[in-house]
Amino acid sequence: SADDRSLAWRARIARTEVQTEVDPRSIPTATARAEIVAAIEALTELGDEAGLADAWTKLGFIEFMPCRYDHAARAEGRAVAYARACGDDRLLFEALRLQMFSESFGSTTPDEGPRRLDAMGDDVRRSRPIEVAALATRSRYLSMRGEVQEARRTIELAAAAAEAVGMRFFVAICEGL
Repeated sequence: SADDRSLAWRARIARTEVQTEVDPRSIPTATARAEIVAAIEALTELGDEAGLADAWTKLGFIEFMPCRYDHAARAEGRAVAYARACGDDRLLFEALRLQMFSESFGSTTPDEGPRRLDAMGDDVRRSRPIEVAALATRSRYLSMRGEVQEARRTIELAAAAAEAVGMRFFVAICEGL
């Protein structure tokens, strides 16, 4: 009703995101993916960088759920670029978090992964939740390299940091790793 096409697309894909989280079987992945791709095309035409950061993040999430991790990581990489371009740290940190997880479950090697995390240095240090996610992700790579003691120490640091900032759900995730 506000005749704002960017806002309409962002609301539409946000509604789909919520619906897929509440009832994952209610919308086929292909349907959600097609809607987000249409939003990306429209938001590109409109020049809405924040909307594009949001849409690419949502596409990454849609790709992550059926274990298409490399597709998800690529989408999150696009989201990171748009979030940087528009200067929105909230969008940047959400995309970075999902990119880290997608890469760690995808084809990123245990040797390459920590280097990618190190390259995120300043962004990781600017956000405690992103720092927690980076620690948890680093522990996965250490584990894959067979460095079990260091992986345990790192995941314990992640759990303690998550607890310190009130990320109780993430504490449970860390304890499950």
